Amino acid sequence: MERISEAVVSKTRVEAQGIIREAEEKARKEIENAKKERGTRFAAEKERRLQEAEEEAARIIAQGSVKGHQKLSSTKADIIAQMIKKVKETLAETGSDESHLVSLITEAIDALGADKGRIYVSPKDVSTVEGSREIASCLAG
Repeated sequence: MERISEAVVSKTRVEAQGIIREAEEKARKEIENAKKERGTRFAAEKERRLQEAEEEAARIIAQGSVKGHQKLSSTKADIIAQMIKKVKETLAETGSDESHLVSLITEAIDALGADKGRIYVSPKDVSTVEGSREIASCLAG
């Protein structure tokens, strides 16, 4: 009876060890799968965050570019306004004898090379400009 008992215990022990080995193997596979899944999720999250960072960087660069263009346009407008102011001041200080005025207008017409245009002059110089043959020849020609 003791031998039977030992045989049963031994057989049970072998079966238990087999079950334990199977359980350990199954647990090892599940752990490996969990590690792979974690790695996959990590890579996907990393890629998503990298994409978000690149989009944010592109947005910041675009905003900087727009601000730069706005600043450049503003600076150009300021420079043009200063130039116009200086030209007006210079012209106001300069005596407006007929030859000087006609020379300035003909030079401007030649420099622009436009087919049409407007000339703005001080009310006191209108008669001089209207009567100038040199200006008329530049406009006709």
